[in-house]
Amino acid sequence: MPRPVTVYGATKLAVENYLRVYHMSQGVDCRVARLSNPYGLGQNLTRNQGLVSTFVANAIAGRPLEVWGDGSVVRDYIHVSDVARALVALATCTLEPTGDLPVFNVGSGKGASVNDVIAIIETKLAAKVEVRRNPGRAIDLPVSVLDISKARETLGWSPELSLQEGIGLLIDELQGTGSSHRI
Repeated sequence: MPRPVTVYGATKLAVENYLRVYHMSQGVDCRVARLSNPYGLGQNLTRNQGLVSTFVANAIAGRPLEVWGDGSVVRDYIHVSDVARALVALATCTLEPTGDLPVFNVGSGKGASVNDVIAIIETKLAAKVEVRRNPGRAIDLPVSVLDISKARETLGWSPELSLQEGIGLLIDELQGTGSSHRI
C-alpha cells in the first residue's frame, strides 16, 4: 500500500484513487504508469524541473548546476524514448481482468545520485562544470528507485538506454549533432 511522504506524492495517489473508482464502478479501462524521473529532448528547460535535462542544458551553456545538499540523493532516471515505448506497451497490451486498477512503474529500475549525473555530464562533455551547493531540503527523500519487474513481466517492456547513453544522446541533440529521435 503506497504511503506518500510528500504533498506531490499524495496528489498523484489521489488521482490514482479517482481512476480506481471509475475503473471499478463504471468499468472504465484505466491504466496507470508511475513514471520515475524522465529526461530528454523537449522538456521545458526554463521551469527548473527535470534534473538531468536542466543540468545538461546548463552545462552546455556554461551555467552553474544548482545542487541541494551534498548530491547524494538517488533517483531513478529514464529517457523519454523509453517512457514512450512503455506507454505504447501499456496502452496496447491485453490485460487479464483482476478487478483492480492496473498500475505499472516506469523507470530504469536503477538509481543514480545527483553527483553521478554530474560526473556523467562532465565525462560526456569532457569538461568540468561549475556546481553551486545549497543546503539540503527536508522534502528530498534520500533514495527513490522504482521496481519495474511488473512492467517487464506483464508488458514485455524494459528500458533500452542506460543513463550514460541517454545523457550522451541528449547532449548530442541539444548541441545539434544528434540523429533522429529514438522512439
